[in-house]
Amino acid sequence: MTGPVRPAASGPERHLRRMAVGGALAVVLSILVVVLTRPGTDGGGRVAAPRLVSTPSPGPDGTYRIVTVPGPAARDQTVALTGVDGTRLHLAVKDITDPLTGYQQLGEQRHVMVTVHLHNTGRGQVGSRLDADAWVMDEHGVTHRANGMLSLSAGDAPSGSADPVVNPAWRLDPDWQVDRPIVFTVPAQARLTRLHITVPQGSAEWNL
Repeated sequence: MTGPVRPAASGPERHLRRMAVGGALAVVLSILVVVLTRPGTDGGGRVAAPRLVSTPSPGPDGTYRIVTVPGPAARDQTVALTGVDGTRLHLAVKDITDPLTGYQQLGEQRHVMVTVHLHNTGRGQVGSRLDADAWVMDEHGVTHRANGMLSLSAGDAPSGSADPVVNPAWRLDPDWQVDRPIVFTVPAQARLTRLHITVPQGSAEWNL
């Protein structure tokens, strides 16, 4: 003998069920976003700890599945990075000069300078050079690495060796703050959408 068979849900019922599932996941995602972007106290902006976030992704037949993706910070957020050695660094995008003039350009290109504010909020000294592993992404998903030569000559970049171990001008003591320029050479018509920076304490990204 077989048990009762539940009749298949009608088309409208399946649609309502999918909407309910999607709505529930949207609520969960909203809670996660609030946690990640709660107001901070550094310079009056919002502090974010970059991490992987969970978000609903459409699946087959109108279903949803939870996927994990990187969560870049908003343009006005300060990103807090903590190293395993107890060092802690707050970084914020202070200004974008686009285009940056006064430097020779080759072909259909332009220079863009991003000024990043660094604040050593942890224990011990931290390095403040940012161009070694920085890039911007354009609207086509193409990344453009920092122009090291221009980054080291723009703004108030220290003179001499760019190695923080050798040159103390590139090091920040606890509670010290400084602005550091990063210059990117990009196609003349490129629209920049994301900034990526890596320091010993970790990596940070911002939507531009």
